[in-house]
Amino acid sequence: MEHLDCAVAATLLPYEATVAGYALVAAVSGGQDSCAMAAALCRWAAGRGVHIHVAHLDHCLRGAESRADALHVARLAASLGVPCTIAARDVGSAARRLHQGAQEAARDARMRFLHDVAERVGARAVAIGHTRDDQVETILHNLLRGSGVAGLRGLAPYGGAIVRPLLTVSRHDTSAYCDALGLEYRIDGTNAGLAYERNRIRNRLLPLLRAEYHTDVDGALLRLSEIARADDDALDGWARAALEACEASGRPGSVALRADALAALPEGVRLRVIRLAARATGDPLTDVTLEHARRVDAMAAAASSRRGSVTWPRTEWRADGADGMIAAAPHLPPSSAARVAYEAPIPGSVDCPGLGVTAELEICTEQGSDGLFMPLAALRPPIVIRNRRPGDRLRLRGVGHRKLQDILVDRKVPRAQRDRLPVVCDAEGPLAVPDIVTDDRVLRDAPDSIWLRLRIAALA
Repeated sequence: MEHLDCAVAATLLPYEATVAGYALVAAVSGGQDSCAMAAALCRWAAGRGVHIHVAHLDHCLRGAESRADALHVARLAASLGVPCTIAARDVGSAARRLHQGAQEAARDARMRFLHDVAERVGARAVAIGHTRDDQVETILHNLLRGSGVAGLRGLAPYGGAIVRPLLTVSRHDTSAYCDALGLEYRIDGTNAGLAYERNRIRNRLLPLLRAEYHTDVDGALLRLSEIARADDDALDGWARAALEACEASGRPGSVALRADALAALPEGVRLRVIRLAARATGDPLTDVTLEHARRVDAMAAAASSRRGSVTWPRTEWRADGADGMIAAAPHLPPSSAARVAYEAPIPGSVDCPGLGVTAELEICTEQGSDGLFMPLAALRPPIVIRNRRPGDRLRLRGVGHRKLQDILVDRKVPRAQRDRLPVVCDAEGPLAVPDIVTDDRVLRDAPDSIWLRLRIAALA
């Protein structure tokens, strides 16, 4: 017990001044790691003026079993004497709607939920129960998929609003901690399966490596992570300074680089500068590979002599061959197969870099003239801002259902702009394309309604 308590205190030491007098959200799934973390955080918080708030999201993927997890977390929070927020999200439906894998959709939904809880309760940080074992699995997973130095860093003990107080302790430690305190915990049977690559690494590959190749493969991977973290920090600092030196003024929403200044850098730094420039335009870089960056690097090498362009999933790179510049700007391919979607919190705001806009949602008791006002009772959250899809339809008053494609043609929206238009949807489908068309479902007369006001603005 003392080992785990000391590890938590050591990790949280840089946060003490930040969270003193505020709440700290503990993300608790109900498993041994997060249950041990919740108990350890309560012990750590005593006398420090920190208020622990447990949060649990039911992903609705395992039926009665996941509902039992939620009930267990509620009981754990009560036994620890701390408040608890429990919510449910239909992650399976969200994954299908957003064309994501179930694990990716679950992770995105969980992080949005945790940040929403933190904002509501006035927390300065969110604690997640990743352990040393999770760190080892993450490093090996990133190594197998050909990650660069940044991926070999593994999980960070803290960064932004996230802190991982158990990152230096093992699952064996958390199990022993729960046993010592008499804490019951839930066991997720899917973790023992081999359906997901992470599970195959945990249950098949790592035991093989430990038994037949390296008895301390965990320690070796962790040492690799330490070396990678130091190297990545140094390269990142170099690349950020180089970006400032290479950057030239460009049109709004774009980043322009002087190709000659870029070419003078070592390749590893050049490729980082290219990625940093794309990120500055709003590209999350989730689908960007080494080959993407190398194509831009090759174009930059010839930027002073010929025109060129390189298309990434969310960024368009161009060289005009005259001014020796290359420029990055947000890009959305005209094909509807290139889909982007952003779930908007109610209330709250979300940046939609793939559409070049930001969306803000507020709850109001009366209508106004600024924005789209929709009766809250008529909506079926979540609210999603996305680009159009084949088969999108809206119901127009006095007309009935019409295809969005036909509406855009009738209203003379240029073809090149149609895939950049923000389509506002709920679980039932499209609600509006602001300033162009609104579904009759949200045009109902409801003078006494509570309204959801949506405002769309260009992304700064």
